[in-house]
Amino acid sequence: KESGKRQTGPTNKLLDFADSLHDWGWNPDTGRVSSVAIYPELKVATISWYRGRPYYQIELTKSAMCRWKDSRNAVAIAINYNLFINARSVWAYFYKKDHTDEWKTDGVIEQWEFKNASEVKSAITNLKEVYPLPFFNTKPYYFQIDNYLYIFQTRAMTFSFDQKAIYKKFKLMKSAHHEI
Repeated sequence: KESGKRQTGPTNKLLDFADSLHDWGWNPDTGRVSSVAIYPELKVATISWYRGRPYYQIELTKSAMCRWKDSRNAVAIAINYNLFINARSVWAYFYKKDHTDEWKTDGVIEQWEFKNASEVKSAITNLKEVYPLPFFNTKPYYFQIDNYLYIFQTRAMTFSFDQKAIYKKFKLMKSAHHEI
């Protein structure tokens, strides 16, 4: 069954969760994204502001999954390019931990909108099959709500422990997830 309603931005689920992240000391930082060589898909994305926070609308061809199309790595070819390039939209939220020690813990939540729940299941299956691609040196987490795939990722395995706790909190949140 295809979902008839298209999302035009982050879902309430993502917006509500970003509000909670802020309460827990995790905040966005557009300057960090643009000044360091991490998360290349965010550096070229369009930023839109919702509830006073920046969200990145990622072009499908610039997403981590679709960048593998031209890779010479045989394993990368197993990423189902046709599935991901035909998604309806991709939005992302970058956050970092506010603290003063030398570690700069951060992460990204990607919200992928597909035509239906079956495509999301196929995407999760595909990503688990090709792991660790496209996310090197880290452990991503995947969560499905209807025709939406939420991917929790970070740039380093060291930060995956924090991502797991954040992912578990996301799964427990009770909020609407279709309207913006």
